[in-house]
Amino acid sequence: KKSVLEYPIFKPCREKLDTYSDLPVFHLFFCSCIMNENHFVGERMLKKLVCWFLASQLLVLLFSFLVYKRIDLLAYINTSFTIGALLILFAASVLMARTGFFDAFVYGFQRMSSKFNEEDVRPLSKLVTLRVSVPLLTGVFMMVLMAIALFLQSSS
Repeated sequence: KKSVLEYPIFKPCREKLDTYSDLPVFHLFFCSCIMNENHFVGERMLKKLVCWFLASQLLVLLFSFLVYKRIDLLAYINTSFTIGALLILFAASVLMARTGFFDAFVYGFQRMSSKFNEEDVRPLSKLVTLRVSVPLLTGVFMMVLMAIALFLQSSS
């Protein structure tokens, strides 16, 4: 049976494991094997993810206090669901635009407009260059925490 690291997709991880064999495997796996749009990134993405996650949790606490006038488990569940769902919706929308799904609609609207010539028309998928893996992962982590809080709320 093959080890997980023997698959071709984990070749950069194997090279790092060979290079830095004195570092703990846990640290190497989570700092150098985080997948981001078909390539591997390192500690920089992990730091971004932690910053986004901490900022989102502060935003959840702020909005739960502003909207519900209290900070309790139910307010946390409602607010974190809303913010997490908005992050996932934003990331999914950008990913759909990058795949070329809306190119035909944008082409039709640009063609009907008198400002654009045939040479000026560019597909929307070429115009959208945002990387949305960090907001997507932040939204997923928020939903996981919300589900754990929901389980705690229902069990008490």
